[in-house]
This record gives sequence, structure tokens and C-alpha cells, in this order.
Amino acid sequence: MLNDTVNIAAGAQIVYTIVGVVDPAACPPPYPCTGTDLVNVATVSVPIGTTDPDPADNSDTDQDDLSARVDLSIYKTDHNAAVDGLAGARAVVVSPDGSHLYAAGALGDGVVVFARDAITGELDFLEAELDGVGGVDGLNGAAALALDPDGDHVYVAGAADNAVAVFHRDASTGELEFLERELNGVAGVTGLLGASGVAVSADGDHVYVAGSAASAIAIFARDDDDASPTFGELTFVGEVRDGVDGVDGLGLVRSLLMVGGQLYAASESDSAVAVFSRDASTGALTFVEQHRDGVDGVTGLGGARALAASPDGEHVYVASSSGAVALFSRDAAEGSGTYGRLTFVESIADGGSGGDDLGAAAGIVVVPDPPGGDPGGQHVYVSGNGDDAVTRFLRDPVTGHLSAPIAAVQGAAGVTGLDGPWGLAFSPD
Repeated sequence: MLNDTVNIAAGAQIVYTIVGVVDPAACPPPYPCTGTDLVNVATVSVPIGTTDPDPADNSDTDQDDLSARVDLSIYKTDHNAAVDGLAGARAVVVSPDGSHLYAAGALGDGVVVFARDAITGELDFLEAELDGVGGVDGLNGAAALALDPDGDHVYVAGAADNAVAVFHRDASTGELEFLERELNGVAGVTGLLGASGVAVSADGDHVYVAGSAASAIAIFARDDDDASPTFGELTFVGEVRDGVDGVDGLGLVRSLLMVGGQLYAASESDSAVAVFSRDASTGALTFVEQHRDGVDGVTGLGGARALAASPDGEHVYVASSSGAVALFSRDAAEGSGTYGRLTFVESIADGGSGGDDLGAAAGIVVVPDPPGGDPGGQHVYVSGNGDDAVTRFLRDPVTGHLSAPIAAVQGAAGVTGLDGPWGLAFSPD
């Protein structure tokens, strides 16, 4: 009931809106329930001392049949499936046979497995390995992952766990089985604080893990005997650390790249790329050199984050959070006195020759010539984490020079899924 006193001018009006809910018992199905009426009565009472010249219009009644009114709801979908473990996706890798894709979720604390359609490239969710579930450990803050050359095992860097987790991979189904985890400070293991990058040697004998918070690289021997009960498991060998034994350029080391007999490391706080030679028998690393942003004419390394090499090993690219990509030529001649060393060539930057979508660049990949394609078919892709974009460049296979940037940007031309992109991977086909 509404009871109000008003004072309005002649010819004016006042409107009241009353919303109520009718007891469902008053209007049982079927609808409309014409046997039950909703009656509303409005009455005007004349104040004491006032004469109403027309008292007949001081009351009115409205009567309606009750009918059902359904609460409305809207269901919206982005056509993307919700997948446990994928939150904060930081890194992706495709199996050597191209049949599966693995993604590390830094916020989801997991590794997610997808089947890949070789024709369309579309993905179907298979399973997720989650930290603390089913005995799995070492995936808290999963930041990077790598497969061995044969695709038998997956190695995952858990930044928040200061660990590297080891999984066996079923080549036919793509599913993973947890084997073990190596943890910083346990059984003599060091160098894994803030584990952020993983690389496996081409011979499958060693695994290297970047410890960003330790400014170090942990070195592990890998059991590559497929008849061994510990096949794929790791044994700690040692570490190299920034500022120790002449090592430099590893401050806040973010990612690693194996090329030939060398290991390359991108340092975000040193804005540098460090070069190490690798002993193939022991896995030990020897510091060779570093290249720093702003030193000896080097540019494009401000906040270095990610590395990639050309298929022939003659060029190395570094993507940096400053929104740039640095190009180095590499001595790929084994036996040369400068084998594996780098020479700065040039850099491209966001807002310049690199286009407008390299902001906070976080990932980079060189895609080889397609099977049967011409030698000029190579491209380089760079993720712009700050610009929600991935930029494609044409690559000169002789000079390594990048040109003709074309970007796919979140929200443009129907593009989705590029909100803050990080890691990139390409299929072998």
C-alpha cells in the first residue's frame, strides 16, 4: 500500500510506479490463469477544509488477468572452452610430429595438452596436469617448457616452485605422466630460483634451466636410455651464475636457446644476451661473451626476454620488453676460432621499422621454409605483450634482415585470444 500527501498545480500530474511479485500460488498453470484477477485501486482523499467540486473522479480501479512472466536471462559465449591450468598461458611447444601442443599456465599452475589437427591447425583439449593434483609437483607458476628431440619427455620450469618438473609423453595419445621434479635447495640442486626458461640439448643428453631470481643457469644430465627405469629423469650437474668465474649478462635471465654447440641466454635486467660453449660429454658451460644494450653500438636489447635462431644457425634474434628485436649474425662454422660468437647487425623497434605492435615484446620464433617451398619463404613472428598483438615479418634468408611487418591485433578483424600474448611456437609442417 502506498499512502502519500502531495500538492500539485492545476493541470499537472504525478506518476507512481509500483513493482511487486505475485505469489505463484495465486496463479497456478496453465497460463494465463483467467480465473484469478489482479486488482489495483487508487483513491484520492480530499484534505480537511477543502471543497472538491467533482468528488466522483476520486477513485479508479484496474483489473487484469494474471499471466506468467518469465525472468529473462542472457547467455553469452566467446566460443572458447574453459580449460583448467591454462590461466596466464606463458609458453607453448609443439611435439616433433606436430600432433600435439603443450601449454604452460603460469597462473593455472599447470601444463595443458591439446591434440592438433594437421590440416586446420585447430586444437582439441585432451588433459591438464595440475600442480598438487595426482602427485604432480613443481608446476607452481609454470613459465616455460621444452620437449626432448625425440618427443619422449616434457620439461617444465615452475617459477614459483623454483623447480623443473619432468613428464613422460605418450607419443600416440600425447598424454603426460609425471615422473619427478628437481627442486632448488634439495639434493644439492642450485640455480633454480624463479625458474623461467628450459632448453634441451640436440643430443638429448642435457637439460638447462634458467633461474631468473638466481641469475643463473642450472645444468642437468638427462637419462636418454629408453630401456632405463629412470629414462628421461634428471641429475644435477652444476650451474653457471652471474658474477661468478667471469660470467656476465645473466641478471634476471629469462630464456635459453640451444644452437649447435652453444647456449644463448637472454637477460632482462642486464639487457643482454650471454653466450656459452657447451661440453657435449659433461654438459658443462663455459662463458664466451655477452652483448649489452648500448655497448659497442648494440641496440634493441633493452629488457631482453626471448631468443630464436634461423634454421641454418647463421642468425640469432632477441625480442625485448622495450619493444624491439635485435638481429645478430652467428659464426656457424664448426672449428672456427669464433664458432658460435655473435656480431650485432641491426635492430627494429616499435613505432619504427618494426611496425606499431611490438610493445613489451615477449616471444619470438623463426618459421622455416614450408616443405617444398622456396628459400625466401621464411618468416619471423613476434608477440607484443603490451600491444595484444603478433607481428609477422618477412625474413631475408641471406642477411637475416626483417621487413614488411603485418600484425594480428586483439579485437581487430575478429581476432581473439591475443590479450597479452607471450610464447610462440610453430608446427613442423
